[in-house]
Amino acid sequence: MLISWYSQINAVTLNSIKYVTQNMERLNNPFVIYGYKGADYFCDRQKETESITRALHNERNVALISPRRIGKTGLIHHAFAQIAQTQPDIRCFYMG
Repeated sequence: MLISWYSQINAVTLNSIKYVTQNMERLNNPFVIYGYKGADYFCDRQKETESITRALHNERNVALISPRRIGKTGLIHHAFAQIAQTQPDIRCFYMG
């Protein structure tokens, strides 16, 4: 008796969860979490951007080392975009 009652409760709970998740609207995250979307969406890191662009203008190699998901790739793309604005004849690339 107890096992059958418990099974019925679990079935109702699972059906309720399915219904809610299927009928829920997908929430849009207002924050950009991957990819570089341009200077308008890139904040802070002005000092780091200037340091990278200065090093690249002086033909120095640059290596960024930090924990994952900190924004290294976004910083690289932002620095490359800054260089492209000031000197469009320079081509930048990175190896990830």
